[in-house]
Formats: sequence, C-alpha cells, structure tokens
Amino acid sequence: MHIKTVFYIFCCSILVLLASCLGNSDVDTIAVPNDSELLSLTLSHDSIPDLAKTVFSIDQRNNLIFNHDSLAYQTQVEKVIVKYTNSTGISNVLFLPTEGDSVWIASGDSLDVSKKVSLRVYAADGIKTKLYSLWVNVHQIDPDSVQYRNLLENQNFIKNTEVKTIACGGNYLLYTRDNSIVYIYQSDSIKNLSLMRHDGSIPNDLDLSSIQSCEHGVFAVNAAGDFYFSDNGLTGWQQKTAPLPIKVVLGFLKESSIQKTGYAFIVKKTVNGEQKNVFAFMDYSSGNWKEGAEVDEDFPLSGFSVINSEVMFSQQIALVGGVNALGEALDLVWTTQNGIHWAKLNDTEGRFPKMFGANAFLYDDEYYLLNGKLLDGSYNKKVYYSIDKGRTWKEKAEKYWAPSSYPLRQNASLVMDEKGANFYIVGGENSTILGDVWQAFLNKKTFAD
Repeated sequence: MHIKTVFYIFCCSILVLLASCLGNSDVDTIAVPNDSELLSLTLSHDSIPDLAKTVFSIDQRNNLIFNHDSLAYQTQVEKVIVKYTNSTGISNVLFLPTEGDSVWIASGDSLDVSKKVSLRVYAADGIKTKLYSLWVNVHQIDPDSVQYRNLLENQNFIKNTEVKTIACGGNYLLYTRDNSIVYIYQSDSIKNLSLMRHDGSIPNDLDLSSIQSCEHGVFAVNAAGDFYFSDNGLTGWQQKTAPLPIKVVLGFLKESSIQKTGYAFIVKKTVNGEQKNVFAFMDYSSGNWKEGAEVDEDFPLSGFSVINSEVMFSQQIALVGGVNALGEALDLVWTTQNGIHWAKLNDTEGRFPKMFGANAFLYDDEYYLLNGKLLDGSYNKKVYYSIDKGRTWKEKAEKYWAPSSYPLRQNASLVMDEKGANFYIVGGENSTILGDVWQAFLNKKTFAD
C-alpha cells in the first residue's frame, strides 16, 4: 500500500510539471529529480519553547539527524510538529517509528519522537531512497547538581596537621610542615603532586595558613610577623620590609579606580601603651604603608576564607566566617575595597551557621560555603550560597551536597582550577587527619558550549 501511494504522489507531481510546460512552443526536456536528501528539519511544541530554537544537524554521510545542544534536563519530548525541506518540493517522507505502522508525513505533521525513529526519504523517481535516523538529545543528568569524585586517598604527605594548597601560575602547590621543616609539593595536576627541590629560602617558621597567591606570586608571614614573597611560590622567597609586625594576612587587591595594587593586613601596634590590632595596607610596587582603624572585636583573626571578586568596577576582598580574638566561630562576612576600611555585611537574617574550619569560595558567580565543624560538635554536610556577594545566605538543595562516601571535615584546603570549572578539596580533619583529595564540579560546567 505504501509503494502504491508514493508512486501516486510522484506521478501527480510529474503531471503537474508537464502541465506547466504545455503552453511552450519549444519542446522541453523534463528531468525528474532523483535527490532523496532532506535539506533541513525543525521540531516545535507549544509547551517546549526552546525546541523551536534547537538546531538539528543533518549528517548526510552517516544518515543521522540530531541536535548537538541537548535540551534541558527532564524535558519531555513526545508528539511534536515536524517541518522539513527537500529538493523535490513534495511530501516524500515515510515515518518509521520504533513500534507501530509506518506513515507518510507532510511538513507540518505531528510525530511522536519520544523514542529513536527513522525517516525514509524518496526521490521523485520513486526508486532512490535515503534512510535517516532521527533522535532528540536531552540532558540525562541535572546540570545544576554537583558531582564529587575521590581522586586520591591516604596520602601521607597530606596527613599533617599543617597543610595548605594553592594554585599559582598554572600549577598547584601544597605546603606541609613535618618535623619543623616546610616541604613543597607541586604539579600542574592536583592528582600528581610531587615533592620539589627548593632553594631553602622559604622560612621553616612560615605560617602555612597565611599563604595566599595573587597574579604576581605567593605571599605569607612567619611566626614573628615578617612578610615574605615569592614569584613562583617555590623558590626565591624574600622578606619584605614592614614597619610593624604583621599578625594576619587578609588578602590582595588588584588596582582599581579607588585603590592601588597591594596587600591587606592586620598589624600589631602600640596605642596608648597597649598592643592593638590595626588594619594596614601595603602598596605592591612602592612598598608604601597605610594604617587604618582598630580591628573590631567581631572581626576574624584566623580560620576565615578569602574571596576576591569585582564589585561595581572595583576589586573586593571578602572574608567569610573564621574565628575572632575570643576564639568564637563567626557567621559573618567582612569586605573591603581598599584594605583599610572594612564593612560587616550580614544582617541578623540570612546567615550561615557558626562553624569552625569551613571553606568559602567564588563559584559559578556565587559564593559557596561547605565543610566545617558546627558548634554542637557535628560536621556540616550542607552547602550554603550567596548571590549578593556574601550579604545573605541560603541553603543549597541536597543535589549540591557531597555524597555519603565523602568524609565530612574541617580545616581542609580548597583550590579552584584555572577555568573555574572544578574545585578540589585537599585533606582536613575529623576524628583523624585526612590524606585525601576530592574533585567536585557542577555538571553544567562539563557541557560543551
């Protein structure tokens, strides 16, 4: 029945072509097209707005029709309107479903494409055909969920009480202290960190928790409050002159309209015969020094996370969480755009829980916070986030949390890759010192652009 139908269509089409030529005085030779290729295909559905915008590629060599850019996760694609173009200008497509009878379709007909289907296209001569496989790609994983992978475990060089991991110049650097000696492990892959020979310039009393990286290199302070800098974080560590002992390294600011490039600190200063903690800023190029006000009692002195971001065309340092001078865990965020004046962002509402040793970082244009030990002694398993640069915080859905196989922890190192796609959690502690490395990423970060 199908063959008779297609020949009927072809014959009618040829008769139309002949009739259009009867008025000509010259004798025309009518060439019957024998092209059996589809030129284009689109799908649409009123309840799936993105479907009409989706480009379907036609692979003529392999006889495939598909969309490179998958539709959104959990999109239900069943009966859709199909439109196509071909070189013959006639309805010459036979729809072959996985189950059920085949039917002839015209452009604009409704088809069920919930399963892989085939389209057989006939040339106008009724003989030549081409069979295409058509399928609609839909993301099979939730793009807005986080995957966690255990990359390394039980690494002895990570299982120390003092470990700090940073990224610098395309490399990962892990600093650890063993028997009062600082060792440095380095690699361009977090999985392949290896012990490096260094020139001995790094002081063994360096405060590893103070180590930070910037576009110019790596900086930190030692136990005496001396400031040190290295271009590559491995060799050439040099002491930089500071007029006052540095107690805490707060961060690094890039140059902006309101501030030069430089470092933000807390320094010890004698005020009216008493030792006070005072904010200070040192210019990167000149070494010029500025001092600010005394440090607020609710300001963190340790255990905080540093986030650098841009706000209103200026650079900002945000300190998330941490522990104040009284040893109290904080649920606050402090920010500065000049290293001297700091503002406390959080109101009484929209805070994350008070905890020790959490990790906060900038990811997917949001502030994330995970890990940490809560005040009741349990470990935080949730993920918190802020879309307004740390002012208010909410709890992420469970699909962002680490799996049950992930050991909850505090005092871990967390470092980002250069592309901002993956973040790595290194070491930390719970009931024991952990020697593992975990990779985590939003699924949508792995999707092709």
